[in-house]
Amino acid sequence: MRGIERITKLLILFSAFGLSTYFALQFRSGGLWHGIEPAHAVAARGKVDTKTPYDLTKLEAVTATIQTIRDKYVDPTRVKPKQMLLSALDYVQRDVAQVIVLRDTGSDEVTVRVGSEEKKFDVSNVQGPWDVSAKLRDVFAFLQEHLKGDAEVDLREVEYAACNGMLNTLDPHSVFLSPEAYREMTISTQGAFGGVGIVISIRDQMLTVIKPMPGTPAGRAGLKRYDRIVRINNESTLNMPLDDAVRRLRGDPGTDVSVWISREGAGGWSGSRPFKLQREVINVESVESRMLDQGVGYVRLKQFQAGTAGELDSAL
Repeated sequence: MRGIERITKLLILFSAFGLSTYFALQFRSGGLWHGIEPAHAVAARGKVDTKTPYDLTKLEAVTATIQTIRDKYVDPTRVKPKQMLLSALDYVQRDVAQVIVLRDTGSDEVTVRVGSEEKKFDVSNVQGPWDVSAKLRDVFAFLQEHLKGDAEVDLREVEYAACNGMLNTLDPHSVFLSPEAYREMTISTQGAFGGVGIVISIRDQMLTVIKPMPGTPAGRAGLKRYDRIVRINNESTLNMPLDDAVRRLRGDPGTDVSVWISREGAGGWSGSRPFKLQREVINVESVESRMLDQGVGYVRLKQFQAGTAGELDSAL
């Protein structure tokens, strides 16, 4: 029995990983991109078109999510439609401050409130996955009517939140990734990206160089460990989140980025100095190896990415 349970858990885990990869979606005026290959197109084609008004009632993300669950999820007994709907609404109210969802315990009626407007929805007849879709269309029509024009709310994020709410009822591993999140994930796992070749972190509330990589634009320019990056192009890094700084330093190979560096101690200077760096393809090594005494080999896997297996073979 334990062996069967272990296999079942592994199947669920692999299915969840597959779903998390599959739920990388890009919405464009020409239709829906989804899956592994289209997710690469997200990085190649740029950001989602935000100029065209987004129509929540089309349920593009919700429909793709439900269809994928039906076709690919390993354990159908975990699919509980009413729980999926209620969790979807709960995730929407968590992400959108203007939305409040009210439901008495055991009640088949849900009240959705947007500002001073509210509407009741009957959820007693939600028995299958497509009932979830139909009910969300009604709720989304109400939300869109009262959220449209609110500059603080991106309607895409409303639908993304609902999708993650549905998936959360299956297991803790299945997630919906926005195009931006998927792009960041693929960059971190491919082991190659356009950048300047530095590892950065926030130290003492300042953006700090932790490691300049040898042979990269930053390394050749002379950037050093513990240099402070005070500006990226024309923007101050004070209070800039680390993820934002990383995105600003990355870019297409051949493009330029300017960083203003302050350096203390020996070889330092007062104020800050500009360094203009041309981005290149940065290949990140995930395996470190060397020989120790008495013929013992040392191999360290720093992270897992697309080329790790090949690097490990070479090291061995």
